Amino acid sequence: MFNIYFKEMKKFFSLIALVGVFAACNPEDLTTYFTVTPATVTLTANAVSAAPGFSESAVTYTPAKTQTVSGTEATPSIAPGQFTVSASYEGANSETQTVAYPRVLGGADLKLNVTLTIPYSIPGYEISIVKAESESEYTWKCLKAAAHGHGITTKTVEYDGEEYEIPMLENANEFTLTDTYTFESYTGQELVPGSKVITNPDFAEYVDHAWDNASADKIKPTKEEKEFTVSAWAIYNVLGVIETVTDTYEVVATPDANTPALPDGGVVGSFQIRKKNSGSQFFEFAHPDHASHYEAGHGHGHGNGSNAGGGLVEQDAD
Repeated sequence: MFNIYFKEMKKFFSLIALVGVFAACNPEDLTTYFTVTPATVTLTANAVSAAPGFSESAVTYTPAKTQTVSGTEATPSIAPGQFTVSASYEGANSETQTVAYPRVLGGADLKLNVTLTIPYSIPGYEISIVKAESESEYTWKCLKAAAHGHGITTKTVEYDGEEYEIPMLENANEFTLTDTYTFESYTGQELVPGSKVITNPDFAEYVDHAWDNASADKIKPTKEEKEFTVSAWAIYNVLGVIETVTDTYEVVATPDANTPALPDGGVVGSFQIRKKNSGSQFFEFAHPDHASHYEAGHGHGHGNGSNAGGGLVEQDAD
């Protein structure tokens, strides 16, 4: 059994970072052993502004719109680190945002998204877009065969105070098993329909500009395929996590030194933006009926998997 606890974004990161641990291989063992595939973490930035005619394609990102960190064959895990990114549009600059990630084990694949807001100046005011709050929902997926009731046992995962039973497939022989799975990653962002609110009619056009500019974006799914190898005498599965993030943004008019302040702290409207982060991780445990034969990473040769090209799906309801 393994327990995973989350708080805010740590909910998403901790799961991917803590599963799929492999024991060190004994160089004196005569069986073959495999190398875990290098982990990857990718951050994609998106931008929004209240500027009339704003075009995300004209935004300059520093250092880049998309950044990736990868492990190596020799060191497949990734040490804790962070991305920093900023954006500019027609001379206006966003704040630099920092997105941290923890140690990520070999075999994991994380796809993260961040929203940058770029201010717009009008006579007497600066119109900015400020994140007020954020909510996350999580979807869990695993290999199709296990999800559809063909697992031999389950492992219990505790998530945010609730327990989930994850079904296990088996490799109950002396050979390693090599297989692949497909999962979806996501880029982009989209508006939450009906979420636009105008609280100061004098600034309605700028709330409308921010809304219209953000509506040009869409969440774009991409199917990816990844290979994994299962040790001899093991039970296993692949866990996929999708985090759907809903951010509430306030449109704020901040006066200059010669302009009176507005009520409500200058908040003139609000709207919501949705984006998706995703991750996948292979993990295995000793087979309950053959635990004395199990050694992580070991086995003779390579067997063929039965899930080749299969996608990750939600578990069937009982």
